[in-house]
Amino acid sequence: MMADSAATVGALVLVGAIGLASCSTASAPEPSLMRIATARDEYGPGTQVTVHFTNVSAGRVYYSPCIGFLDRQVGLGWRAVGLAAGPLACRDMLDILEAGASDSTVLPLSATLSPGAFRYRFTGMYRDDSAADSARLPEAHRVSNTFIVIVRD
Repeated sequence: MMADSAATVGALVLVGAIGLASCSTASAPEPSLMRIATARDEYGPGTQVTVHFTNVSAGRVYYSPCIGFLDRQVGLGWRAVGLAAGPLACRDMLDILEAGASDSTVLPLSATLSPGAFRYRFTGMYRDDSAADSARLPEAHRVSNTFIVIVRD
C-alpha cells in the first residue's frame, strides 16, 4: 500500500513539474515591429484620416499604406467594412520603411459611414521584399489604434 501511495505522489510531482516547465518555457510576445496610429482619436464621416507608420523594428519593413481594410468593431470582434484607401486609386507597390523611420498617409472616410469604433488593418506589410506569406508581419503589427467616427450636430 505504501509503495502505491509513493508511486502516486511521485507521478503527481512529475506531472506538476512538467506543467511548471511548460509554463516557464512559454514564448514571450514578439517585440513590436510597426506602430500604426491615427493622428486623432475621433473623426467624422467624409473626413480625411492621417495615419502615421513607424518602423520600431531593427530592420526594414516593406509596406503599402493603402493595401488593407477599414474594420468596424462588432461586439468583441472586427468586420471589414471597406478598403483602407476607400475609392481612391492606389498604386500596387511596396514602399520601404527603414528601421526607426516614419511615414504618413491620408485616407478618406466615406461620407455615409455610420458612427462606431474603427481601425485600419493593413495587409501589405512584410519583413522583406518577397511579399511571401511567411514574410508578412503578424496581424497585431499591421493594425492601427482604434478610433471613433461620430456625427456632430
